[in-house]
Amino acid sequence: MFVTAGLIATVQSLGYTGAVYKPIETGVEEKNGKMHSKYLSFIKYIDPFVKTTYSYQLKKNIFPILSAASESITIEKNKILQDYQVIQDRYDFLLVDGHSGLATPMNKNFLEEDIIK
Repeated sequence: MFVTAGLIATVQSLGYTGAVYKPIETGVEEKNGKMHSKYLSFIKYIDPFVKTTYSYQLKKNIFPILSAASESITIEKNKILQDYQVIQDRYDFLLVDGHSGLATPMNKNFLEEDIIK
């Protein structure tokens, strides 16, 4: 989180447009009817002009496959890819932040490693 915030703040300070994309965020809290991500809020705290975006925000702070299942959500690789393609066209620099590691299950059909590929 600190490295990502530092990198994107540096990019912005050099005059480039930058964004942080977190395809799957877990441990998100609901406040005043809106979902609140501690991670993405920290990025905004470091530099309020950085665009932060996501594909899935899930409440339980556990592996994405389990958190999604607890909310009856299916994480779709194609949705993540489509969102990534739209976002990358808008900014000079895009940081994509993963979840827990290459072998983290996102769905029964794919791992974090598959998103990277």
